[in-house]
Amino acid sequence: MTHTVRRARAADEEAARAIIDEYNDAVEVSAREIGYDAIYLDSKEGLDDAVRLYRRRGYVEVPRYNDNPDAIIFMRRTLT
Repeated sequence: MTHTVRRARAADEEAARAIIDEYNDAVEVSAREIGYDAIYLDSKEGLDDAVRLYRRRGYVEVPRYNDNPDAIIFMRRTLT
């Protein structure tokens, strides 16, 4: 089973951060409840704010794990 989020936007930066944090919290809780031990993501060039957000949430860079031609960074967060 997989889940993909392509874009998230809001009227202003503060609202966007709150929405994105709430969404990511819910995804991580659900993933734990299902029994997943990690979440993986990839990101493309120019999404520096997103990468900073993921790092703040505990994601770390990992080797390429898929063939997404747009992705330049691959990350993982352990859920234990």
